[in-house]
This record gives sequence, C-alpha cells and structure tokens, in this order.
Amino acid sequence: MERDEQREVLLLGLSHALVHGYMLLFPAVLLLIMKEFGVGYFRLGILGTIANFAFGLGALPAGFLSDRLGARRLILFYLFGSAFAAILVSLSRSFFHLALCLGLLGLFCSLYHPCSLALLSRFREHGKAFGIVGALGNVGLALSPLLAGYFASRLGWRRTFPLFSLAGLIVSFAYLFLQRHLFSAGGQRKAERGASAPPEEGTWITLPFVLLLFMQMLAGFSFQGVTTFLPTYLARRVEIQLFGLDAVGIGGIMASISLIIGVFGQYLGGYLGQKTNAKRLYLFMVSATFPFLLIAGSTRNLLLVAAVAAFAFFYFCAQPIGNILLASFTSTKARGKGYGISFFFSFGLGSLAASFCGFIAERVSLPAVFVVLSVLTFLQANMAFVLTRLHEHPRPTSR
Repeated sequence: MERDEQREVLLLGLSHALVHGYMLLFPAVLLLIMKEFGVGYFRLGILGTIANFAFGLGALPAGFLSDRLGARRLILFYLFGSAFAAILVSLSRSFFHLALCLGLLGLFCSLYHPCSLALLSRFREHGKAFGIVGALGNVGLALSPLLAGYFASRLGWRRTFPLFSLAGLIVSFAYLFLQRHLFSAGGQRKAERGASAPPEEGTWITLPFVLLLFMQMLAGFSFQGVTTFLPTYLARRVEIQLFGLDAVGIGGIMASISLIIGVFGQYLGGYLGQKTNAKRLYLFMVSATFPFLLIAGSTRNLLLVAAVAAFAFFYFCAQPIGNILLASFTSTKARGKGYGISFFFSFGLGSLAASFCGFIAERVSLPAVFVVLSVLTFLQANMAFVLTRLHEHPRPTSR
C-alpha cells in the first residue's frame, strides 16, 4: 500500500475501534445502570435493542449516501457526531432520556461500516486492508469492556462516556487533517479514485448475495446477543479476585481477555480471504463458532473465558471473509449500497437479539442465552454450506 493509503487504513482502524468502543460502553456498565434505574434484564435488553437497531438502521441510508456524497465525508460526520452523542448519554436523567441518547449514539456510529468497507474495497490490497482495519476494530472491541469496566467502577458510569468522547475527537481531527491532505493539489486524484470508479457489473441482487445477507443477519444476532450480556455473564460466572475490583470491573476485564483473540482472527481472515477459496473458508470459520458457544453456556471460570475466546477468534476470522465475498457479489458502483444493506441485516435486524436474550435471561437463565445463540450459529453454518454449492453465472457488464 502507498503511504497515504497506510495512513488512511490506520485512521479507519482507529475509527473502527471507536465504533465498537462506543457500542460496548452500555453492556460494560449494565450492572451499574440496572442499580441506578432499578430495572431488570428485559428492560436493559430493550435499551440494547434500541441502540443496536439504530446502529443497523442508519447503515442502510449510509450505504446509499456513501455512493453519492463520498464515504470520507460521512466517516467524519460519524466521528464528530458520536463524540457529541456519548456526552449526551452521560447526562441522561431518566430511562427514556437514556434510551433516546443511546439510539442517537447508535445512529451516528451506523455511518462508519458501510462507508469504510466501500472505501477499503477499492484499495488494491483490499484483503489486507480489511484485515488490518478489522483487527484494530477488535482492539477497541476487546479493550472497551476492560477500560469502561475499570473507569466505571472507579469513577461511575456517567464519567466513562466523556472519556471515550475525548478519544473520538482526537481521531476526528486527525482524519480531518488527512482529508485536507488528500484533497490538496498533490492528493486530489488519490482522494477521488474510489468515488469516481465506473461500474463493473450490472445487476447485484443475486442469490449468493441474498443468502449472504441472511447469514450476516444470523451472525449479527449472535454477536449482539453475546456482547450485550457477556460482561455481566462473566461477572457472575468467573469467580476470581483481581486488584480488588468489584464484579463490574472483573466482568469487563474477563470480557476483554475473551475478545482480544479476535484481533488475530480479523487479520488472519483478511489475509487468507484473498488467497484461498473464500466460500469454503467462510464455511469452516462459521462452523467452528457453534461448539464454543454451546460450551460457554455450560461452564464457569477459566474454561468459560477460553470458550468465549475461541468463539471470538473464529467469529472474527469469518467477518473479513464475508466482506470479501460481498465485494465479489456487487459492482463497484453498488458497493456502498451492498455494504449498507448487509450491515442493516447484520445489526439492524440482528439488534432484536438484545431484548430477545434479555427475555431468555429473565425467564430461564443467563447460560441459556448462549445455548440458544449456538443454535443460530449452527443454522448459519448450514447456509454457508449451501453457498459453497452455488455456482455463479457471469453477469452482464454495464455499458
């Protein structure tokens, strides 16, 4: 990759880390919010559903706007807007106000994925770019429960959100500076290279694309169900004394340890996705997630942490491979739309997992949540097998 591309990949990766950091702040401080507002798992699940549905819903127009207005402008809008929304969350004084502000945070964060993925798919080494940006996103995914749990246990949950806003503003100004450089006289052609690319194929609503959408929906449902209740589940099931931290801090640290392995999975998936048969590799990675979620629902302590870590590794290995597959199913002109629709299926429709899993946790138990989600990953693996059996026919080129 050229130097400008390397810089942009780094900043897009940091922006990706922030997205997951913002979206996992609520799960990390869930026990404190439960105590302050006096609500149960089901109502907390509704809060998670609101935030995650907004996160997925906004991706749909973001994908279309990315193709029209430019991905980089929308990424900047996400960076500044999410920093502002996180501060509003910390100022919430009622359950309704908290729900509204979490929804606003989800909407701003929803702009990132379809715009970033569409932009990265136009890089010459897009598989490597997907892997690096995905790995940095996983750093944010893994560290945010740890940092949020630590700061919340020390300072309270309301002071934790502005700390993430500060990090967001730093990345915002850095990316603004890079954009000014890209659109300068020397960088003009590079900056517009992706946006002005001509369409390569005709229709992009194909059977493989539709099948991939449903697999992404099941993957998003499982992911959001796991991450919404993971810090709380680990706080209740991992009996370790560490640095004198309370259950919130312990749950955050254990969640971070479990998810950090996903950093390696993201990079490996992006690296292998361009070098091997992506469909078969996707089938293998998705199939491997099933047994570890099942184990997570029936174990405690370090074995539980290991099971969640193995799930995270294979789940995040599959992510960049899925993005590479989607790029192969869509034209350059429709790439933003494709990623926007995919992300809506993954996080918009998948957002129902938070309230659904909250209902299961309240009526049955928290371990039952992971058993139920393992069944969905098994279904996803069967759909991935069907995808490997489909033969793509040549599509007409636009003229």
